[in-house]
Amino acid sequence: MDKIIREVFELKDVDADSYAEAVKNAWSLLGVTLGLAATWVADARYLHFPTKAPLWGQAVKLGLGIALLLGVLEGTKPLLSLLSGGAPWAHLVRYLLATLFAGIVWPLTFRFFEKQGRSRGDAAR
Repeated sequence: MDKIIREVFELKDVDADSYAEAVKNAWSLLGVTLGLAATWVADARYLHFPTKAPLWGQAVKLGLGIALLLGVLEGTKPLLSLLSGGAPWAHLVRYLLATLFAGIVWPLTFRFFEKQGRSRGDAAR
């Protein structure tokens, strides 16, 4: 496959490291694209997650969400590398899982934060 790509796009003088990085980035981008498409469909049809929460809830959603997302990205890296033998498609799976977590799984907690604001009488933002 690499030989075909190099011939079609006339990449004869590209060094191996740059080419490998470009392939990795392409697989990663495909994973994010597929994840965003799935997230959009899930939100439009089923989730409709709320975005209102008190200020402290917004801060917790942001901080904890970023920490958990980084955990998913870093946690899946060694596992997928081991399972795939270092194949570039592992980047697709890794970024797909991270995008699905950030776009579908984590927003399922947003109703909790919205309810906390209502129960405490905080103004929702």
